[in-house]
Amino acid sequence: MFFWEGSFLLGFVLLGGAGLFWSIYLDEKRNEEIRRFFSTFTHELKTSLTSLRLQAEILEEDPRNRENENLRRLLRDVVRLELQLENALVLAQAENSRLFLEEIPLGKTVQVISAHWPQLSVALEGDARVRADQRALECILKNLFQNASVHGQATGPAVPNPLVATARAGL
Repeated sequence: MFFWEGSFLLGFVLLGGAGLFWSIYLDEKRNEEIRRFFSTFTHELKTSLTSLRLQAEILEEDPRNRENENLRRLLRDVVRLELQLENALVLAQAENSRLFLEEIPLGKTVQVISAHWPQLSVALEGDARVRADQRALECILKNLFQNASVHGQATGPAVPNPLVATARAGL
């Protein structure tokens, strides 16, 4: 009697475990499909936004449009949307990718990224090489400049040299 009851219990436990593993497999498969869709969708949308930003920048270069506040607002909004999509794309790919640490020249990276915020006068105190993931560093700097521009109404954030800042702090 104990043998049959134990066998019956063990059979249900194994059947339940197999059901859980199957459910986990289906859930992972569905999550992967959602991540793939989200990644493709944000990439395609980002491509369209980049084209829109380029066209707006071309219009802004025309001397007749230099004082057009609506065009400036359009450019700011497009840059903000591009930043949000880039962050979403990074998050969508975060689980599948690892950070690739490399030596990055901070001055050159800041100069390239700051071009997206022409209303900011970005200054770099000295120059340094940072050991970081290029994409993650760019994402952080873009968020920093965007927040400084929008929320801080900044006109010129200074990006301190980490070595100079460390020396000033007495570390």
